[in-house]
Amino acid sequence: MRTTIIALLVGVMSACASPSGVAQNSSWYINDAPAPDTEWRKTDGPFGAQLFITDDAKSVYDFWENEEGGVPIKRLDRAPAGTHVETVVFFIRCAPNRDGKCSVRGFITVTRSDGKVLAKDQELLLSEKPPPEGFNLGISEAGAGLELEDFDGSYLFEARVVDAVANREVHVNQRIAVER
Repeated sequence: MRTTIIALLVGVMSACASPSGVAQNSSWYINDAPAPDTEWRKTDGPFGAQLFITDDAKSVYDFWENEEGGVPIKRLDRAPAGTHVETVVFFIRCAPNRDGKCSVRGFITVTRSDGKVLAKDQELLLSEKPPPEGFNLGISEAGAGLELEDFDGSYLFEARVVDAVANREVHVNQRIAVER
């Protein structure tokens, strides 16, 4: 199984000018420089979201609750048939409502490479908590998961992540191939 270990990118807001090619309102930074949007990491103004597919979501959530610093993620781009995979969404700078809580929702679509739609706009409540302080990240409270079927192809996980209070949204996706 080929995996990539990613130390979670620490997101912060840009208050100063950005280098050419990166939006001034970028929420994500890598090595103190604004990070451009990718398929799996996007921003809409101050709000941003990242989508990861992992075969060990429980460890991600346990680490998140019990450790300080960056969260090591075993992000998959391929896995054997029979592997249970799950989405994890990280977000930054959600807006609080009058009660001081964010309302971050995800709408997940999962499509096999042969065109078969397994889930269409499945709504997930990602967070209804106070926003993380400062430039800290929030993490989804739920993810969409499935067991990879034995077929010659891949799955595309697409997520529309919405900050319902600020009326901002980002579209992120990640593909995972089935190893045979």
